Amino acid sequence: MKRILQIILCLFIGITALNAEPNPKAFLQIVNSLEKGEKKAIELITKQIKKDKKEAQWYWFADDYYESEDNTDARIGILKQALSVKKLSQIEETQLRLAMAYFDAGNYKSADSILAVLKQNKKVTKLRRNCIIADSLKRNPIEVIVTDMGDSINTPYDNIWPFASTDKEHFLSTVVIGKKNSTPDQNIIQEDIFVSTKKNGKWQYTEVLNGPMRTNENEGAQSISADGNYIFYVACNRRENIGSCDIYYIIKNKNTWSKPINAGSPLNTRDWESTPCISAGNSVIYFSSNRPGGYGGKDIWESTISKTSNGQLIFSEPKNLGPKINTSEDEISPYIDPYGKYLYFSSTGHGGMGRFDVFYTQKDKNAEWTEAKNIGYPINTHKDEFGFTLDVDGQTAYLSCNGYEKFSANKRIFSIRLPQSLQINRPLENKGDTIILENIYFDVDMALLKPESAPSLGNLLDFLIVHPNYNVEISGHTDNSGTREHNQSLSMARAKAVVEYLTRHHISPSRLTYVGYGMDKPIASNNTDEGRAKNRRIEIRIKR
Repeated sequence: MKRILQIILCLFIGITALNAEPNPKAFLQIVNSLEKGEKKAIELITKQIKKDKKEAQWYWFADDYYESEDNTDARIGILKQALSVKKLSQIEETQLRLAMAYFDAGNYKSADSILAVLKQNKKVTKLRRNCIIADSLKRNPIEVIVTDMGDSINTPYDNIWPFASTDKEHFLSTVVIGKKNSTPDQNIIQEDIFVSTKKNGKWQYTEVLNGPMRTNENEGAQSISADGNYIFYVACNRRENIGSCDIYYIIKNKNTWSKPINAGSPLNTRDWESTPCISAGNSVIYFSSNRPGGYGGKDIWESTISKTSNGQLIFSEPKNLGPKINTSEDEISPYIDPYGKYLYFSSTGHGGMGRFDVFYTQKDKNAEWTEAKNIGYPINTHKDEFGFTLDVDGQTAYLSCNGYEKFSANKRIFSIRLPQSLQINRPLENKGDTIILENIYFDVDMALLKPESAPSLGNLLDFLIVHPNYNVEISGHTDNSGTREHNQSLSMARAKAVVEYLTRHHISPSRLTYVGYGMDKPIASNNTDEGRAKNRRIEIRIKR
């Protein structure tokens, strides 16, 4: 109710300055009723509007009430009614509210037409920019197939945080039990992790995931490591918590799971941490937090992971992903694709269609994140879209939304068949496929991997974890500088160095072979520096 508290402050300032008296007793009664989420609040508000129809604050209260009910039609109606009153107090603020209601309804042109005549302050300018972006996205839709996942995945309550296992056999989600409308009784709300299993190619009815994670408190925002050995999730308001919401994980040991393990400091703080997602190689965790040191609101952070002999995880000091991703508003639900190419997240701070929109970014050749890009309409709508994840095929996405069905009061989970332009292409697919492993660096005439090779090696590691049945050949190649015998030996040693990196990170040696071809298989002319640089390379070939 932050917005209501701001209104209270403005009202009291206005009352003091103007010596106005909009019935303080009724005012406080309405505030109390709104804060409790009571339905009778609108009756109290309507009563005051009839008594004093020139007082804008009563209409603002109605706007707040209908906003809490997610009823944009009613918001627009009450604010238009207010603006039809002669000698209405505080007309410009009421016009701004009407513009915001139009924007929240997805009527961007009507919103902008009002904003255009208002005083152009920072807030109005930002809203106008969002109107232009949203209208452009809507006029240039992408071709997708959006499908409600049906009652086997969705329950009558809010269904959020979808996540499909890499083996395509389990589908996890968080169900907000008791939430059937926008203003539920908070005393009956219970968040639990649910799971559906696939049988004969069809998802079975989702049910509570029993096990060590489940308690009488709230658990959710779950994700599974690509190797299936870890489940991460979030638990709030626990006695053992460091902050309000902490990240936990459990470890698989054959057919059993460990007790829940609080990820501890520095991953968790006295603030709020949530929506964890781990890279396929179990080397990096991405999450959202409102800890100090960010850009405002909730930000996306990353932490590198090391593993102890008993499987427990050690997390490095988290690093903020920076202003290309984070804004002064909220960024949540990060998801790194199975091949480590793209990072997806939801944001209210980047220009979009309203509320939480899905954005994505990728690392450039310097391993820096690029500017976040809106994934487009109709994946994004004027309502909330979050929890974007991908199937292991890189062609199907999942998310939670309440904007695809006009009269849906609850969030449901949808699958989205992505267009070719948004699909994640597998780096290798069939037996015999070969790719060059880019950005692998060695010292001159040596086989010692340089630190800047880590991002590409990590991507290869992710790929092998996602595809446990793939066996690969690592081959080394050189230019024609030096003798044939020396180059063959050097290329063999460099291929072996890559294999040793993978085995140190728990890839079975039985899945890996290496060979050195020296100068025998050039892909470019050795007569130029550029050609020789291309010939010095590491290649990966599927052998399965």
